[in-house]
Amino acid sequence: MNYCILGEKVLTKGDNPLDPPQFCRALLVISGTKIAQVFRIPTDGQSVLKILEDLCFPQLYYFEEEYLIPGLIDINVKFNGDWEGCASTTQKALEAGVTTVAYEENSFGFKEDLATKFTDVCQIKPVYEPKDVAKAVADGAVAVKAYNLPQSSSSKATDLEEVLQELKDTNLGLVVDCSITSERFLQTVLPHRVGGFGAEPPLNSVFVTAIDKSSAGSSDSEPNSPLEQKDIFALCEAEKQSYRFQESSFVNYFKKSTFEGPALKRLELLRPPKISTETPKLDETLYSSYLLNCPSSWELRGAKLTVQKLKGSKLKVLFANISCPETIELVKGLKLLTQTCPHYLLLEDSEVPSGDSRFKTFPPIRSRENRLRLLKQLGKTEIVSSHHNPVPGCYKTQEFRKSLEGISSVGVGFQKLWTHLVKEWGWEEGLRIAVEKMSTAPAKFIGLDSLKGSIAKGKHADITVINPNRHSEGWGIYKGHKLLGSVSKVFLRGELVLDRQATLARGKLITKG
Repeated sequence: MNYCILGEKVLTKGDNPLDPPQFCRALLVISGTKIAQVFRIPTDGQSVLKILEDLCFPQLYYFEEEYLIPGLIDINVKFNGDWEGCASTTQKALEAGVTTVAYEENSFGFKEDLATKFTDVCQIKPVYEPKDVAKAVADGAVAVKAYNLPQSSSSKATDLEEVLQELKDTNLGLVVDCSITSERFLQTVLPHRVGGFGAEPPLNSVFVTAIDKSSAGSSDSEPNSPLEQKDIFALCEAEKQSYRFQESSFVNYFKKSTFEGPALKRLELLRPPKISTETPKLDETLYSSYLLNCPSSWELRGAKLTVQKLKGSKLKVLFANISCPETIELVKGLKLLTQTCPHYLLLEDSEVPSGDSRFKTFPPIRSRENRLRLLKQLGKTEIVSSHHNPVPGCYKTQEFRKSLEGISSVGVGFQKLWTHLVKEWGWEEGLRIAVEKMSTAPAKFIGLDSLKGSIAKGKHADITVINPNRHSEGWGIYKGHKLLGSVSKVFLRGELVLDRQATLARGKLITKG
């Protein structure tokens, strides 16, 4: 497969490797799956004809108005089996110009079918104890992920100190989810507590009793004596041992139950200031009810807890899903990497309709003031990625507290971010900044920068073509938002896999080593 691509607006570097990439006229020589040569050429036609004559390649793609950028890389994606698995997620990603997806194992125990892939895929492996690191290396993971909080009743929080020791002998980056270990967090964000496909209960009486004791007398967003990680894990085990079946008290995926559980009835949630404390029932269709019970101080507290454990570590560490500017200030002061998401940068609580729990995610979408301050920190934030965690509509009820957290957002965030950046930086510089944070920096973090993340000699011919004259509209939580440009073509490892006529599933599984 040998051909050439000539573009008037190709994002590529010049002779000085220290200079940032710029848009220029360039001729790309594609040989097989890779870019064999990049010629930055003057505007006269004779130069192009001379090069093409020497190459003797029969096929040429010419793009006069379109922008050519490296394929986008999303390193914050979950596939959720039959709900929205590998095939449907990667197809959505490809249609938005994403050519590589780094996915994390889902929380529900599904065995993902990776047979059909529209993008290249690679895995970020959750680790909870030292032996998990060796398994991640053996499985070819491109990074590992640590949690401050159990993700289900069949897992525990990461033993970070011991995991760090094991990671020293690898070249894997560490992604940190610094969600705080708070009983109110478990109550507000994870109302279901599942460890398998509809097989595990929520918090049982053992857990609720412990929560009631630790929360006694607490009237603000910070419980007086929060549970420690080891206590949470012990309670998870006690929960599994002592559980007795009650259909109304656990999530039954097949019968679509109502998410009610003992803990939901026993632990009092905070009320918005405008609602009287005498009100018998909190209006859970209001987004403010959910937001009030997820204070930003939790994120900062979780980050501080994690930073203490990382002292002296020289590993490549990325703090993920940051929604608050204070967290970025803390982390950047220690020269660690940060990642945020388009919905934290570009959406705010006033835009969330009552009863529309499609917007429920954690950390939550916060206030306008928080969003604007987070945007000011964008220059200090290395990576922006989707936090795509799809949940079927039947588990998104009108009540935020009873709904599963997670949003479907793969791909759409890039155009939304570019649309915003254009206002301050202009078309080309805004696009360059978006590409840096959603392609170049992610490739470097997961160790694939020798193959992906820029248009350069020797790299995969992953190229996204953007038509600036055809605008589009967002979907999902961005429905109704006008977006600049549209993706007209995508090349994946040299093959044209997306144009207006067809979308081809040509993705491969990429492993380290």
